Amino acid sequence: MFQENVDAIACRLYDIYITPIDAKEPDHNKREWVGPEFRTIVFFFKNSDYLKYDKPDQRIVNLNPDAYVPISGVVKHFGKGLSVEHWDETCRYYIDFWPKYSAKWEKRLGKAVKKDYKSDFDNQLIKFKDVLHGKEIGFPLEIQPYGKE
Repeated sequence: MFQENVDAIACRLYDIYITPIDAKEPDHNKREWVGPEFRTIVFFFKNSDYLKYDKPDQRIVNLNPDAYVPISGVVKHFGKGLSVEHWDETCRYYIDFWPKYSAKWEKRLGKAVKKDYKSDFDNQLIKFKDVLHGKEIGFPLEIQPYGKE
């Protein structure tokens, strides 16, 4: 239940990746490697007249500019870690339908399995359990030059 003064709750979202060991395991829920980069995204919010998505590629909902939004919790994002096939389908989607992002995704096509244990941003992968237990935190993608695209 929301506290009276909390308008929304943001979580840190970490991308799951497929490693050579994971490629042999069809159950994506057993994947344990994430990039150290995270995005802070509002996942839970109170209803408000300010809520909207008004940009074509918007990922984060518009909130009241004065909204109180604490950060609490971490989320595994499986978009990059479901399967090799899904990864290539995702790459083709961005290549075909989002010219703004096509060059970036064309470079990623066929590279679902991270043999070097590095993220798409060339950072060493970390274990999600270490994030959960506070041994690793990573860093916000929003402040990195490559996170703004």
